[in-house]
Amino acid sequence: ATIVAASTTWGLFLLVLMLGYGLVQVPLNIYNHSRTAYMLAHTQFKLAQIFNEKINVEERLDSLVDDVTKFCMEIKTDGPLRRYLEQIVKIVPEQYMNRIKLTIDDFDNNRIAIANRFTDSETEIQLIKLHERLKKYIHVHHRVQVLWRRTINEAFYLEDILNNEKHRNHEFIKQNPHPPSWLRQKLFDRHPKLEWYAYCLIRPWALRLLGVILGIISILVIWSEMTFFSTKPVLSIFAQCVNAARNHYSYFTIEVFCCLSIAYLCLCAYYTIFRIRVLDYFYLSLYHLTDENSLIFAATFLCRLTAPLSYNFLGMIHLDQAITNKTDREETIFTLTMGHLTAIPIVSIGFNFYFPMLIFLLSIGTYFRLGSRCLHVCGFEQFFDDDDVSSEYVDDGKDLMNRERRSYGEGDALSNTTTAAQRLDRRRVLEEKYGIKSASAMATNNYYRPNTVNSETRPLLASAGEASMNSSPKMTMSDPVDNKTNNLNALRADVAETTNVLKVTVEKLVDRGDRLDVLNARAEDLNSSSYYFHGSARRIQRTMKWRNYKITIFIVVIVLIVIGVIILIALHPWKK
Repeated sequence: ATIVAASTTWGLFLLVLMLGYGLVQVPLNIYNHSRTAYMLAHTQFKLAQIFNEKINVEERLDSLVDDVTKFCMEIKTDGPLRRYLEQIVKIVPEQYMNRIKLTIDDFDNNRIAIANRFTDSETEIQLIKLHERLKKYIHVHHRVQVLWRRTINEAFYLEDILNNEKHRNHEFIKQNPHPPSWLRQKLFDRHPKLEWYAYCLIRPWALRLLGVILGIISILVIWSEMTFFSTKPVLSIFAQCVNAARNHYSYFTIEVFCCLSIAYLCLCAYYTIFRIRVLDYFYLSLYHLTDENSLIFAATFLCRLTAPLSYNFLGMIHLDQAITNKTDREETIFTLTMGHLTAIPIVSIGFNFYFPMLIFLLSIGTYFRLGSRCLHVCGFEQFFDDDDVSSEYVDDGKDLMNRERRSYGEGDALSNTTTAAQRLDRRRVLEEKYGIKSASAMATNNYYRPNTVNSETRPLLASAGEASMNSSPKMTMSDPVDNKTNNLNALRADVAETTNVLKVTVEKLVDRGDRLDVLNARAEDLNSSSYYFHGSARRIQRTMKWRNYKITIFIVVIVLIVIGVIILIALHPWKK
Protein backbone atom coordinates (compact mmCIF):
# COMPACT_ATOMS: atom_id res chain seq x y z
CA ALA A 1 0.00 0.00 0.00
CA THR A 2 2.86 2.36 0.77
CA ILE A 3 4.48 1.73 -2.62
CA VAL A 4 1.15 2.28 -4.41
CA ALA A 5 0.54 5.50 -2.48
CA ALA A 6 4.05 6.81 -3.21
CA SER A 7 3.78 5.91 -6.90
CA THR A 8 0.34 7.52 -7.21
CA THR A 9 1.59 10.65 -5.43
CA TRP A 10 4.44 10.99 -7.90
CA GLY A 11 1.95 10.52 -10.73
CA LEU A 12 -0.30 13.19 -9.18
CA PHE A 13 2.66 15.59 -9.16
CA LEU A 14 3.25 14.96 -12.87
CA LEU A 15 -0.48 15.23 -13.59
CA VAL A 16 -0.67 18.68 -12.00
CA LEU A 17 2.25 19.86 -14.13
CA MET A 18 0.68 18.45 -17.29
CA LEU A 19 -2.78 19.90 -16.58
CA GLY A 20 -1.32 23.29 -15.69
CA TYR A 21 0.01 23.53 -19.25
CA GLY A 22 -2.68 21.65 -21.18
CA LEU A 23 -5.75 23.35 -19.67
CA VAL A 24 -4.53 26.68 -21.03
CA GLN A 25 -2.68 25.66 -24.17
CA VAL A 26 -5.38 23.43 -25.69
CA PRO A 27 -8.13 26.10 -25.94
CA LEU A 28 -5.57 28.84 -26.66
CA ASN A 29 -4.04 26.84 -29.52
CA ILE A 30 -7.45 26.18 -31.04
CA TYR A 31 -8.38 29.85 -30.77
CA ASN A 32 -5.06 30.95 -32.30
CA HIS A 33 -5.73 28.76 -35.33
CA SER A 34 -8.58 31.12 -36.17
CA ARG A 35 -6.02 33.97 -36.42
CA THR A 36 -4.61 33.16 -39.82
CA ALA A 37 -2.00 35.94 -39.90
CA TYR A 38 -0.65 34.92 -36.48
CA MET A 39 -0.48 31.24 -37.42
CA LEU A 40 1.24 32.04 -40.73
CA ALA A 41 3.92 34.10 -38.93
CA HIS A 42 4.37 31.30 -36.37
CA THR A 43 4.67 28.71 -39.14
CA GLN A 44 7.23 30.84 -40.98
CA PHE A 45 9.19 31.14 -37.72
CA LYS A 46 9.17 27.35 -37.35
CA LEU A 47 10.14 27.02 -41.01
CA ALA A 48 13.33 29.02 -40.45
CA GLN A 49 14.15 26.96 -37.35
CA ILE A 50 13.58 23.67 -39.16
CA PHE A 51 15.77 24.77 -42.04
CA ASN A 52 18.56 25.66 -39.59
CA GLU A 53 18.17 22.24 -37.97
CA LYS A 54 18.22 20.65 -41.41
CA ILE A 55 21.50 22.39 -42.24
CA ASN A 56 23.07 21.23 -38.96
CA VAL A 57 21.96 17.63 -39.47
CA GLU A 58 23.26 17.55 -43.03
CA GLU A 59 26.60 18.98 -41.91
CA ARG A 60 26.92 16.22 -39.33
CA LEU A 61 25.83 13.58 -41.83
CA ASP A 62 28.32 14.93 -44.37
CA SER A 63 31.15 14.68 -41.86
CA LEU A 64 30.16 11.10 -41.01
CA VAL A 65 30.23 10.18 -44.70
CA ASP A 66 33.72 11.69 -44.83
CA ASP A 67 34.71 9.32 -42.03
CA VAL A 68 33.28 6.39 -43.98
CA THR A 69 35.33 7.55 -46.98
CA LYS A 70 38.51 7.61 -44.88
CA PHE A 71 37.91 4.07 -43.70
CA CYS A 72 37.33 2.99 -47.31
CA MET A 73 40.81 4.28 -48.12
CA GLU A 74 42.34 2.64 -45.03
CA ILE A 75 40.86 -0.84 -44.83
CA LYS A 76 42.13 -3.21 -47.48
CA THR A 77 39.82 -5.24 -49.68
CA ASP A 78 40.98 -8.54 -48.21
CA GLY A 79 41.13 -7.18 -44.65
CA PRO A 80 39.12 -8.81 -41.83
CA LEU A 81 37.14 -5.59 -41.20
CA ARG A 82 36.19 -4.99 -44.82
CA ARG A 83 32.85 -6.80 -44.52
CA TYR A 84 31.86 -4.61 -41.55
CA LEU A 85 32.69 -1.53 -43.57
CA GLU A 86 30.55 -2.77 -46.45
CA GLN A 87 27.60 -3.09 -44.06
CA ILE A 88 28.08 0.55 -43.05
CA VAL A 89 28.31 1.64 -46.69
CA LYS A 90 24.95 -0.02 -47.43
CA ILE A 91 23.04 2.33 -45.09
CA VAL A 92 24.63 5.53 -46.46
CA PRO A 93 21.96 7.72 -48.19
CA GLU A 94 21.89 7.70 -51.97
CA GLN A 95 22.92 11.34 -52.33
CA TYR A 96 26.27 10.52 -50.65
CA MET A 97 26.95 7.23 -52.41
CA ASN A 98 28.71 8.80 -55.40
CA ARG A 99 31.50 10.08 -53.19
CA ILE A 100 32.07 6.69 -51.61
CA LYS A 101 31.90 4.86 -54.94
CA LEU A 102 34.57 7.11 -56.42
CA THR A 103 36.79 6.48 -53.41
CA ILE A 104 36.31 2.71 -53.62
CA ASP A 105 37.10 2.76 -57.34
CA ASP A 106 40.27 4.75 -56.72
CA PHE A 107 41.25 2.32 -53.98
CA ASP A 108 40.63 -0.70 -56.19
CA ASN A 109 42.73 0.86 -58.96
CA ASN A 110 45.52 1.55 -56.46
CA ARG A 111 45.34 5.26 -57.21
CA ILE A 112 45.03 6.28 -53.53
CA ALA A 113 45.81 4.63 -50.24
CA ILE A 114 46.19 5.79 -46.64
CA ALA A 115 48.16 3.96 -44.03
CA ASN A 116 46.05 2.70 -41.16
CA ARG A 117 47.05 4.53 -37.99
CA PHE A 118 45.14 2.21 -35.66
CA THR A 119 45.20 -1.45 -34.81
CA ASP A 120 42.42 -3.77 -35.90
CA SER A 121 40.75 -3.72 -32.47
CA GLU A 122 40.77 0.08 -32.33
CA THR A 123 39.47 0.29 -35.88
CA GLU A 124 36.65 -2.12 -35.04
CA ILE A 125 35.60 0.01 -32.06
CA GLN A 126 35.61 3.11 -34.23
CA LEU A 127 33.54 1.35 -36.89
CA ILE A 128 30.96 0.39 -34.26
CA LYS A 129 30.69 3.98 -33.03
CA LEU A 130 30.53 5.28 -36.58
CA HIS A 131 27.77 2.84 -37.48
CA GLU A 132 25.74 3.86 -34.44
CA ARG A 133 26.07 7.59 -35.12
CA LEU A 134 25.38 7.14 -38.82
CA LYS A 135 22.11 5.30 -38.13
CA LYS A 136 21.08 7.98 -35.63
CA TYR A 137 21.69 10.93 -37.93
CA ILE A 138 20.13 9.20 -40.94
CA HIS A 139 16.98 8.80 -38.83
CA VAL A 140 17.13 12.43 -37.67
CA HIS A 141 17.75 13.59 -41.24
CA HIS A 142 14.72 11.69 -42.50
CA ARG A 143 12.58 13.08 -39.69
CA VAL A 144 13.69 16.67 -40.35
CA GLN A 145 12.97 16.29 -44.07
CA VAL A 146 9.44 15.03 -43.37
CA LEU A 147 8.87 17.83 -40.85
CA TRP A 148 10.13 20.35 -43.39
CA ARG A 149 7.72 19.14 -46.08
CA ARG A 150 4.81 19.14 -43.63
CA THR A 151 5.60 22.66 -42.36
CA ILE A 152 6.08 24.14 -45.84
CA ASN A 153 2.73 22.70 -46.92
CA GLU A 154 1.08 24.18 -43.83
CA ALA A 155 2.66 27.58 -44.57
CA PHE A 156 1.36 27.58 -48.15
CA TYR A 157 -2.07 26.46 -46.90
CA LEU A 158 -2.27 29.35 -44.40
CA GLU A 159 -0.97 31.82 -46.97
CA ASP A 160 -3.74 30.80 -49.37
CA ILE A 161 -6.38 31.31 -46.70
CA LEU A 162 -4.94 34.70 -45.70
CA ASN A 163 -4.85 35.92 -49.30
CA ASN A 164 -8.38 34.69 -50.05
CA GLU A 165 -9.90 36.29 -46.94
CA LYS A 166 -9.47 39.68 -48.66
CA HIS A 167 -11.26 38.67 -51.86
CA ARG A 168 -14.72 40.17 -52.27
CA ASN A 169 -15.87 37.83 -55.02
CA HIS A 170 -16.04 34.96 -52.48
CA GLU A 171 -14.13 32.53 -54.70
CA PHE A 172 -11.15 30.59 -53.41
CA ILE A 173 -8.08 31.05 -55.64
CA LYS A 174 -5.33 28.52 -55.02
CA GLN A 175 -1.72 29.72 -55.16
CA ASN A 176 -0.20 26.78 -53.33
CA PRO A 177 2.38 25.12 -55.63
CA HIS A 178 1.77 21.76 -53.94
CA PRO A 179 -1.34 19.78 -54.93
CA PRO A 180 -4.17 19.65 -52.35
CA SER A 181 -5.30 16.51 -50.60
CA TRP A 182 -7.59 13.99 -52.25
CA LEU A 183 -10.55 14.87 -50.01
CA ARG A 184 -10.19 18.59 -50.66
CA GLN A 185 -10.05 18.02 -54.41
CA LYS A 186 -13.14 15.82 -54.22
CA LEU A 187 -15.16 18.35 -52.22
CA PHE A 188 -14.09 21.76 -53.54
CA ASP A 189 -12.46 21.24 -56.93
CA ARG A 190 -15.57 22.37 -58.81
CA HIS A 191 -16.98 24.63 -56.09
CA PRO A 192 -14.58 27.53 -55.36
CA LYS A 193 -17.27 29.57 -53.60
CA LEU A 194 -18.09 26.71 -51.25
CA GLU A 195 -14.38 26.37 -50.53
CA TRP A 196 -14.13 30.09 -49.73
CA TYR A 197 -17.05 29.96 -47.29
CA ALA A 198 -15.67 26.81 -45.67
CA TYR A 199 -12.10 28.06 -45.14
CA CYS A 200 -12.47 31.83 -44.94
CA LEU A 201 -15.77 32.25 -43.09
CA ILE A 202 -16.96 29.10 -41.31
CA ARG A 203 -13.54 27.82 -40.22
CA PRO A 204 -12.39 30.95 -38.27
CA TRP A 205 -15.68 31.39 -36.43
CA ALA A 206 -15.95 27.67 -35.63
CA LEU A 207 -12.43 27.66 -34.19
CA ARG A 208 -13.12 30.80 -32.14
CA LEU A 209 -16.32 29.33 -30.75
CA LEU A 210 -14.66 26.01 -29.92
CA GLY A 211 -11.70 27.78 -28.30
CA VAL A 212 -13.99 29.91 -26.12
CA ILE A 213 -16.07 26.87 -25.04
CA LEU A 214 -12.97 24.85 -24.13
CA GLY A 215 -11.55 27.89 -22.33
CA ILE A 216 -14.68 28.11 -20.16
CA ILE A 217 -14.43 24.38 -19.41
CA SER A 218 -10.76 24.84 -18.44
CA ILE A 219 -11.70 27.64 -16.04
CA LEU A 220 -14.34 25.38 -14.45
CA VAL A 221 -11.77 22.57 -14.14
CA ILE A 222 -9.22 24.89 -12.51
CA TRP A 223 -11.81 26.19 -10.05
CA SER A 224 -12.95 22.66 -9.21
CA GLU A 225 -9.34 21.53 -8.71
CA MET A 226 -8.78 24.40 -6.26
CA THR A 227 -11.97 23.81 -4.25
CA PHE A 228 -12.69 20.06 -4.44
CA PHE A 229 -11.63 19.52 -0.79
CA SER A 230 -14.43 21.83 0.43
CA THR A 231 -17.49 19.65 1.11
CA LYS A 232 -19.55 22.16 3.12
CA PRO A 233 -20.32 24.21 1.13
CA VAL A 234 -19.66 22.30 -2.09
CA LEU A 235 -17.61 24.66 -4.25
CA SER A 236 -16.58 22.23 -7.00
CA ILE A 237 -18.66 22.83 -10.14
CA PHE A 238 -18.22 19.22 -11.27
CA ALA A 239 -19.39 17.92 -7.88
CA GLN A 240 -22.45 20.20 -8.05
CA CYS A 241 -23.33 18.80 -11.50
CA VAL A 242 -22.99 15.18 -10.33
CA ASN A 243 -25.05 15.87 -7.19
CA ALA A 244 -27.82 17.52 -9.25
CA ALA A 245 -27.99 14.53 -11.60
CA ARG A 246 -27.99 12.16 -8.59
CA ASN A 247 -30.93 13.99 -7.02
CA HIS A 248 -32.90 13.55 -10.23
CA TYR A 249 -31.83 9.89 -10.52
CA SER A 250 -30.45 10.57 -13.97
CA TYR A 251 -27.60 8.05 -14.01
CA PHE A 252 -27.24 8.22 -17.77
CA THR A 253 -26.52 11.94 -17.42
CA ILE A 254 -23.87 11.14 -14.79
CA GLU A 255 -22.22 8.62 -17.11
CA VAL A 256 -22.16 11.00 -20.09
CA PHE A 257 -20.96 13.93 -17.96
CA CYS A 258 -18.19 11.90 -16.33
CA CYS A 259 -17.02 10.42 -19.65
CA LEU A 260 -16.82 13.82 -21.34
CA SER A 261 -15.11 15.42 -18.33
CA ILE A 262 -12.43 12.78 -17.88
CA ALA A 263 -11.92 12.72 -21.68
CA TYR A 264 -11.14 16.45 -21.62
CA LEU A 265 -8.75 15.98 -18.69
CA CYS A 266 -6.99 13.19 -20.59
CA LEU A 267 -6.79 15.39 -23.69
CA CYS A 268 -5.13 18.23 -21.77
CA ALA A 269 -2.71 15.96 -19.90
CA TYR A 270 -1.71 13.86 -22.90
CA TYR A 271 -1.45 16.93 -25.14
CA THR A 272 1.36 18.13 -22.90
CA ILE A 273 3.19 14.81 -23.27
CA PHE A 274 3.06 15.03 -27.05
CA ARG A 275 4.35 18.60 -26.93
CA ILE A 276 7.41 17.84 -24.80
CA ARG A 277 10.73 17.89 -26.60
CA VAL A 278 14.12 17.51 -24.92
CA LEU A 279 16.57 18.30 -27.75
CA ASP A 280 16.88 15.05 -29.76
CA TYR A 281 16.63 12.72 -26.75
CA PHE A 282 12.84 12.82 -26.37
CA TYR A 283 10.75 13.86 -29.34
CA LEU A 284 7.46 12.40 -30.58
CA SER A 285 7.18 12.75 -34.35
CA LEU A 286 4.55 11.92 -36.93
CA TYR A 287 4.67 9.35 -39.73
CA HIS A 288 6.28 6.58 -37.62
CA LEU A 289 9.54 8.54 -37.23
CA THR A 290 9.78 8.43 -33.42
CA ASP A 291 12.76 6.53 -32.06
CA GLU A 292 12.34 3.66 -29.61
CA ASN A 293 13.59 5.57 -26.55
CA SER A 294 11.03 8.32 -27.01
CA LEU A 295 8.23 5.78 -27.50
CA ILE A 296 9.13 3.95 -24.28
CA PHE A 297 9.41 7.24 -22.40
CA ALA A 298 6.00 8.41 -23.65
CA ALA A 299 4.40 5.05 -22.85
CA THR A 300 5.79 5.28 -19.32
CA PHE A 301 4.23 8.73 -18.93
CA LEU A 302 0.86 7.54 -20.21
CA CYS A 303 0.80 4.57 -17.82
CA ARG A 304 2.01 6.72 -14.94
CA LEU A 305 -0.83 9.24 -15.31
CA THR A 306 -3.74 6.76 -15.52
CA ALA A 307 -4.27 6.05 -11.80
CA PRO A 308 -3.59 9.65 -10.58
CA LEU A 309 -6.01 10.97 -13.19
CA SER A 310 -8.74 8.66 -11.86
CA TYR A 311 -8.03 9.58 -8.22
CA ASN A 312 -8.06 13.27 -9.08
CA PHE A 313 -11.35 13.09 -10.98
CA LEU A 314 -13.10 11.06 -8.25
CA GLY A 315 -12.00 13.64 -5.71
CA MET A 316 -13.17 16.50 -7.91
CA ILE A 317 -16.72 15.06 -8.18
CA HIS A 318 -16.76 14.00 -4.47
CA LEU A 319 -16.97 10.24 -5.03
CA ASP A 320 -13.90 9.48 -2.89
CA GLN A 321 -14.60 8.84 0.80
CA ALA A 322 -11.09 9.99 1.73
CA ILE A 323 -12.18 13.50 0.73
CA THR A 324 -15.87 13.60 1.64
CA ASN A 325 -15.54 11.53 4.88
CA LYS A 326 -19.02 10.10 4.18
CA THR A 327 -19.38 6.39 4.89
CA ASP A 328 -23.05 6.11 3.94
CA ARG A 329 -22.23 6.00 0.22
CA GLU A 330 -21.00 3.02 -1.71
CA GLU A 331 -17.40 3.10 -2.90
CA THR A 332 -16.54 3.05 -6.59
CA ILE A 333 -15.00 -0.03 -8.15
CA PHE A 334 -11.75 1.88 -8.71
CA THR A 335 -11.27 2.82 -5.06
CA LEU A 336 -12.27 -0.66 -3.92
CA THR A 337 -9.58 -2.15 -6.16
CA MET A 338 -6.80 0.43 -5.76
CA GLY A 339 -7.56 1.56 -2.22
CA HIS A 340 -7.17 5.04 -0.72
CA LEU A 341 -4.03 7.13 -0.42
CA THR A 342 -3.94 6.85 3.37
CA ALA A 343 -0.79 4.76 3.76
CA ILE A 344 1.40 7.88 3.98
CA PRO A 345 -0.20 10.40 6.42
CA ILE A 346 1.49 13.53 5.07
CA VAL A 347 0.34 12.62 1.58
CA SER A 348 -3.24 11.79 2.49
CA ILE A 349 -3.74 14.83 4.74
CA GLY A 350 -1.95 17.64 2.97
CA PHE A 351 -0.40 16.82 -0.38
CA ASN A 352 -3.36 15.25 -2.17
CA PHE A 353 -5.66 18.01 -0.90
CA TYR A 354 -3.71 21.19 -1.48
CA PHE A 355 -1.16 20.37 -4.17
CA PRO A 356 -3.75 20.46 -7.03
CA MET A 357 -4.17 24.15 -6.19
CA LEU A 358 -0.82 24.63 -7.93
CA ILE A 359 -2.69 24.15 -11.24
CA PHE A 360 -3.90 27.75 -10.94
CA LEU A 361 -0.35 29.14 -10.69
CA LEU A 362 0.86 26.94 -13.55
CA SER A 363 -2.07 28.03 -15.70
CA ILE A 364 -1.28 31.71 -15.05
CA GLY A 365 2.36 31.09 -15.96
CA THR A 366 1.34 29.24 -19.13
CA TYR A 367 -1.03 31.99 -20.22
CA PHE A 368 1.67 34.66 -19.86
CA ARG A 369 4.27 32.29 -21.41
CA LEU A 370 6.70 32.57 -18.52
CA GLY A 371 8.41 29.31 -19.52
CA SER A 372 8.92 30.50 -23.10
CA ARG A 373 10.32 33.79 -21.84
CA CYS A 374 12.80 31.97 -19.62
CA LEU A 375 13.91 29.79 -22.54
CA HIS A 376 14.22 32.90 -24.69
CA VAL A 377 16.49 34.50 -22.10
CA CYS A 378 18.59 31.32 -21.95
CA GLY A 379 19.18 31.44 -25.73
CA PHE A 380 16.45 29.08 -27.01
CA GLU A 381 14.57 31.14 -29.59
CA GLN A 382 10.80 31.32 -29.02
CA PHE A 383 8.12 32.99 -31.10
CA PHE A 384 6.90 36.37 -29.83
CA ASP A 385 4.93 38.96 -31.77
CA ASP A 386 6.94 41.95 -30.55
CA ASP A 387 10.44 40.45 -30.72
CA ASP A 388 13.00 41.60 -33.30
CA VAL A 389 14.71 38.20 -33.54
CA SER A 390 11.34 36.53 -34.15
CA SER A 391 10.62 39.04 -36.91
CA GLU A 392 13.91 38.19 -38.58
CA TYR A 393 13.11 34.48 -38.37
CA VAL A 394 9.70 35.19 -39.91
CA ASP A 395 11.38 37.09 -42.76
CA ASP A 396 13.70 34.11 -43.29
CA GLY A 397 10.65 31.87 -43.44
CA LYS A 398 9.11 34.09 -46.12
CA ASP A 399 12.30 33.89 -48.18
CA LEU A 400 12.32 30.10 -47.84
CA MET A 401 8.70 29.96 -49.03
CA ASN A 402 9.56 32.08 -52.07
CA ARG A 403 12.53 29.83 -52.87
CA GLU A 404 10.35 26.76 -52.53
CA ARG A 405 7.70 28.28 -54.79
CA ARG A 406 10.28 29.16 -57.47
CA SER A 407 12.05 25.83 -57.32
CA TYR A 408 8.93 23.65 -57.22
CA GLY A 409 8.32 23.89 -60.95
CA GLU A 410 11.99 23.23 -61.68
CA GLY A 411 12.03 19.98 -59.70
CA ASP A 412 14.69 21.26 -57.30
CA ALA A 413 12.67 21.83 -54.16
CA LEU A 414 14.30 22.58 -50.84
CA SER A 415 12.89 19.39 -49.40
CA ASN A 416 15.80 17.60 -51.03
CA THR A 417 19.21 17.57 -49.46
CA THR A 418 20.94 20.93 -49.65
CA THR A 419 24.30 21.30 -51.32
CA ALA A 420 27.51 22.30 -49.60
CA ALA A 421 27.30 25.81 -51.10
CA GLN A 422 23.75 26.28 -49.79
CA ARG A 423 24.81 25.13 -46.33
CA LEU A 424 27.77 27.52 -46.38
CA ASP A 425 25.55 30.44 -47.42
CA ARG A 426 23.00 29.62 -44.74
CA ARG A 427 25.73 29.32 -42.11
CA ARG A 428 27.07 32.75 -43.11
CA VAL A 429 23.57 34.26 -42.80
CA LEU A 430 23.08 32.73 -39.35
CA GLU A 431 26.41 34.07 -38.11
CA GLU A 432 25.71 37.57 -39.46
CA LYS A 433 22.10 37.86 -38.26
CA TYR A 434 21.87 35.84 -35.07
CA GLY A 435 25.47 35.11 -34.07
CA ILE A 436 24.87 31.34 -34.32
CA LYS A 437 28.19 29.60 -34.77
CA SER A 438 28.73 26.54 -36.91
CA ALA A 439 28.03 23.16 -35.39
CA SER A 440 31.01 21.31 -34.01
CA ALA A 441 30.20 18.24 -36.00
CA MET A 442 33.20 18.58 -38.24
CA ALA A 443 35.48 18.39 -35.22
CA THR A 444 33.60 15.92 -33.02
CA ASN A 445 32.49 13.38 -35.60
CA ASN A 446 35.74 13.10 -37.55
CA TYR A 447 38.48 11.00 -36.06
CA TYR A 448 41.18 12.53 -38.23
CA ARG A 449 41.44 14.50 -41.45
CA PRO A 450 44.66 13.87 -43.36
CA ASN A 451 45.60 16.27 -46.10
CA THR A 452 44.41 14.26 -49.04
CA VAL A 453 42.66 15.30 -52.19
CA ASN A 454 38.94 14.52 -52.24
CA SER A 455 38.05 11.62 -54.48
CA GLU A 456 35.24 13.62 -56.08
CA THR A 457 37.56 16.41 -57.18
CA ARG A 458 40.44 14.19 -58.28
CA PRO A 459 38.91 13.05 -61.59
CA LEU A 460 37.88 16.63 -62.30
CA LEU A 461 41.39 17.90 -61.62
CA ALA A 462 42.90 15.15 -63.75
CA SER A 463 40.57 15.84 -66.64
CA ALA A 464 41.21 19.58 -66.36
CA GLY A 465 44.97 18.96 -66.42
CA GLU A 466 44.73 16.73 -69.48
CA ALA A 467 42.54 19.27 -71.25
CA SER A 468 45.01 22.05 -70.55
CA MET A 469 47.86 19.90 -71.88
CA ASN A 470 45.97 19.12 -75.05
CA SER A 471 44.82 22.69 -75.63
CA SER A 472 48.23 24.34 -75.11
CA PRO A 473 49.66 25.82 -78.32
CA LYS A 474 52.59 24.06 -79.89
CA MET A 475 55.95 25.80 -80.03
CA THR A 476 56.99 26.89 -83.49
CA MET A 477 60.38 28.08 -84.73
CA SER A 478 60.37 31.82 -85.51
CA ASP A 479 62.78 34.63 -85.85
CA PRO A 480 64.28 35.71 -82.46
CA VAL A 481 64.39 39.40 -83.53
CA ASP A 482 60.69 39.45 -84.37
CA ASN A 483 59.86 37.84 -81.04
CA LYS A 484 61.84 40.46 -79.10
CA THR A 485 60.18 43.31 -81.01
CA ASN A 486 56.71 41.95 -80.34
CA ASN A 487 57.50 41.50 -76.64
CA LEU A 488 58.77 45.09 -76.31
CA ASN A 489 55.70 46.52 -78.03
CA ALA A 490 53.41 44.49 -75.74
CA LEU A 491 55.40 45.63 -72.69
CA ARG A 492 55.13 49.30 -73.71
CA ALA A 493 51.40 48.97 -74.21
CA ASP A 494 51.01 47.40 -70.75
CA VAL A 495 53.09 50.19 -69.15
CA ALA A 496 50.98 52.88 -70.82
CA GLU A 497 47.75 51.21 -69.73
CA THR A 498 49.03 50.87 -66.15
CA THR A 499 50.06 54.57 -66.11
CA ASN A 500 46.58 55.65 -67.18
CA VAL A 501 44.98 53.44 -64.50
CA LEU A 502 47.25 54.93 -61.84
CA LYS A 503 46.36 58.47 -62.89
CA VAL A 504 42.66 57.72 -62.63
CA THR A 505 43.20 56.08 -59.24
CA VAL A 506 45.10 59.10 -57.87
CA GLU A 507 42.30 61.43 -58.99
CA LYS A 508 39.73 59.25 -57.29
CA LEU A 509 41.80 59.19 -54.09
CA VAL A 510 41.89 63.00 -54.03
CA ASP A 511 38.12 63.17 -54.44
CA ARG A 512 37.70 60.50 -51.79
CA GLY A 513 39.82 62.51 -49.35
CA ASP A 514 37.46 65.46 -49.67
CA ARG A 515 34.50 63.21 -49.14
CA LEU A 516 36.13 61.62 -46.09
CA ASP A 517 36.29 65.04 -44.40
CA VAL A 518 32.56 65.45 -44.91
CA LEU A 519 31.92 61.91 -43.63
CA ASN A 520 34.02 62.57 -40.52
CA ALA A 521 31.92 65.61 -39.70
CA ARG A 522 28.73 63.64 -40.17
CA ALA A 523 30.12 60.81 -38.04
CA GLU A 524 30.82 63.22 -35.19
CA ASP A 525 27.27 64.53 -35.38
CA LEU A 526 25.91 60.99 -35.37
CA ASN A 527 28.10 60.09 -32.40
CA SER A 528 26.77 62.98 -30.34
CA SER A 529 23.16 62.24 -31.29
CA SER A 530 23.60 58.53 -30.58
CA TYR A 531 24.76 59.37 -27.05
CA TYR A 532 21.52 61.21 -26.32
CA PHE A 533 19.52 58.46 -28.01
CA HIS A 534 21.22 55.81 -25.86
CA GLY A 535 20.31 57.72 -22.70
CA SER A 536 16.67 58.12 -23.70
CA ALA A 537 16.49 54.45 -24.72
CA ARG A 538 17.77 53.40 -21.29
CA ARG A 539 15.16 55.57 -19.59
CA ILE A 540 12.39 54.07 -21.71
CA GLN A 541 13.70 50.58 -20.99
CA ARG A 542 13.66 51.19 -17.24
CA THR A 543 10.11 52.56 -17.49
CA MET A 544 8.86 49.52 -19.42
CA LYS A 545 10.56 47.12 -17.02
CA TRP A 546 8.93 48.80 -14.05
CA ARG A 547 5.57 48.63 -15.79
CA ASN A 548 6.04 44.88 -16.37
CA TYR A 549 7.08 44.44 -12.74
CA LYS A 550 3.91 46.19 -11.57
CA ILE A 551 1.77 43.86 -13.68
CA THR A 552 3.59 40.81 -12.28
CA ILE A 553 3.26 42.05 -8.70
CA PHE A 554 -0.45 42.70 -9.23
CA ILE A 555 -1.00 39.18 -10.57
CA VAL A 556 0.93 37.59 -7.69
CA VAL A 557 -1.10 39.57 -5.13
CA ILE A 558 -4.37 38.51 -6.73
CA VAL A 559 -3.25 34.87 -6.75
CA LEU A 560 -2.27 35.00 -3.07
CA ILE A 561 -5.60 36.60 -2.16
CA VAL A 562 -7.56 33.91 -4.01
CA ILE A 563 -5.54 31.12 -2.36
CA GLY A 564 -6.01 32.72 1.07
CA VAL A 565 -9.76 32.99 0.60
CA ILE A 566 -10.01 29.35 -0.45
CA ILE A 567 -7.98 28.19 2.56
CA LEU A 568 -10.14 30.27 4.92
CA ILE A 569 -13.33 28.81 3.43
CA ALA A 570 -11.97 25.29 3.77
CA LEU A 571 -10.66 25.58 7.35
CA HIS A 572 -13.49 27.69 8.86
CA PRO A 573 -11.29 29.36 11.49
CA TRP A 574 -14.15 31.61 12.64
CA LYS A 575 -16.18 28.58 13.82
CA LYS A 576 -13.41 27.53 16.17
